[in-house]
Amino acid sequence: MIPIEHNPVLRRFSGSLNGKEYAVEYEYSKEGEVVITHTYVHPDLRGHGIAGKLLEKISFWAEEEKKRIIPLCSYAVVFYQRNKSFQHLLSDKSDLSSQGVCQISKKR
Repeated sequence: MIPIEHNPVLRRFSGSLNGKEYAVEYEYSKEGEVVITHTYVHPDLRGHGIAGKLLEKISFWAEEEKKRIIPLCSYAVVFYQRNKSFQHLLSDKSDLSSQGVCQISKKR
């Protein structure tokens, strides 16, 4: 199991393995929906399902908080296209036919 912590102040779920970071970042829409803006996994950790685990974690959290999700990040769009079991969490504003956009965080 990979460690993933939620930091609501920074609006991100993140962790690290051997000093190599991974994270999913979000914002809130005016209506209070969770807008997933960016997913990042250190290149050395890619290909091990970490990004998927991040999206699962934020999805379970959103469900507990009774929040709807808008996947804006391109990886998040693909995740929800492939994982129909999470699609009930998506906002009516979500567009899974798009390819999403990468929103590089200005915090980095």
